[in-house]
Amino acid sequence: HSTDLLQQSESNPRINNRSSIVFSLIQAYRLLEHVQVVPPLVKTSEKELTSFHSVDYIHYIQSLEYNEDEEQEEYGIGYECPKFTGLYSYICSIAGASLAGAKTLVTGEADIAVNWYGGWHHGSKDSAAGFCYCNDVVISILTLLKHFPRILYIDLDIHHGDGTGSLDTIGAGNGQYYCINVPLEDGITNDQYIYLFNSIVDTVYKRYCPNVVVIQCGADCLSGDPVGTFNLTSKGMGECINTILKWNLPLMLLGGGGYNYPNTARYW
Repeated sequence: HSTDLLQQSESNPRINNRSSIVFSLIQAYRLLEHVQVVPPLVKTSEKELTSFHSVDYIHYIQSLEYNEDEEQEEYGIGYECPKFTGLYSYICSIAGASLAGAKTLVTGEADIAVNWYGGWHHGSKDSAAGFCYCNDVVISILTLLKHFPRILYIDLDIHHGDGTGSLDTIGAGNGQYYCINVPLEDGITNDQYIYLFNSIVDTVYKRYCPNVVVIQCGADCLSGDPVGTFNLTSKGMGECINTILKWNLPLMLLGGGGYNYPNTARYW
């Protein structure tokens, strides 16, 4: 966390004011007194961003600082992901925060890293999508992979990451059989969800034996979210997180979706 990171996060027009509401509740509960606050990497390099994103895409985002009239759906900048002033600085801050968290796990400085400003899992290699201008999830996992051979990524957002989601999507190439998707019906409740979650992740944990876990904690799975259709509560999702905590592995928690801001703040 940093004041600049908070301000940068607020510049995303699709989640305007959400970060302030989340941080205000964290402050109200005086939670920062119980954690080590780590600032994001001040200068996230183009090399780090292009560990996943294409050079052409990053250069295009950089060019928007000087060509404000330019807008190309080819790169996903448009209605769903509108351009805004300081967009390149924004993605550097968001990616830098998740990278800073990943590096605390690598060095052993922390057992659990939390970045509620991150979790933007829809960003693709060449394009923005789903309010996501950079995929800090992939960028931070690539950093973790340099030090941890087996990473388990769990996505709790109501929307699956791009390129996956169906039961028959099981990974490809060297990643074949390393992907599990669990499509769920609208209206699922805590008891049903927790039972499925615990049953599946327990089996995955025993078979895969991960060294580190990364969880995208999208809050649009909660009841009352304007874009979500599940009937879950923050208490129920907290029980799922507690299941992972019992494994006693290095853990990174990221944000994501969540458009009922008070509910999102309570969950995170």
